[in-house]
Amino acid sequence: NVAMKFTHTRYRGRWTGWVVVGTLLAASVALGAEEPVTQVRVLLAAKRHTVLSSRLAGPIERMTVNDGDRFDKGRELVFMNCSIQQAEMEKAQAELDAARHTWEARKQLQNLASGSALETRLAAIEVARTEAEVKRSRATVGMCILQAPFVGRVVARHAQPFQSVTPGQPLLE
Repeated sequence: NVAMKFTHTRYRGRWTGWVVVGTLLAASVALGAEEPVTQVRVLLAAKRHTVLSSRLAGPIERMTVNDGDRFDKGRELVFMNCSIQQAEMEKAQAELDAARHTWEARKQLQNLASGSALETRLAAIEVARTEAEVKRSRATVGMCILQAPFVGRVVARHAQPFQSVTPGQPLLE
């Protein structure tokens, strides 16, 4: 009789168990080994491994994890200083507001037979252009916070707060 000890842990609703040691002990006894295996070497490999890189150029404002820290999917890991990108987004929003007012005024003038259809159409095109600029600016500001793509653990930090980084530069592994 070989006594096997089974341990399990609960992590985010998934039950995982490792019976490697017990299985090896049972196998060594079943195969007639004089002494059961008392020491087992195991190599654990991560299911997912990635290096998270900066998507923007600029200084890191703060990092919320250190080497060895666990994190959940969606957790905010790195905050970039994006004051310039934020200002550009606000400028694009102001330009969009102005373009919308101009377009509304052109439509009213055209309805009163005081404005041309071409001017109204050009004003509508300007609204579309500035809307696209606002979307681009929002996307850029959205890259200022690096979120965890999956549940994991930090193996290494490749950058530090207040360090200026370039696009593609590794930040976390």
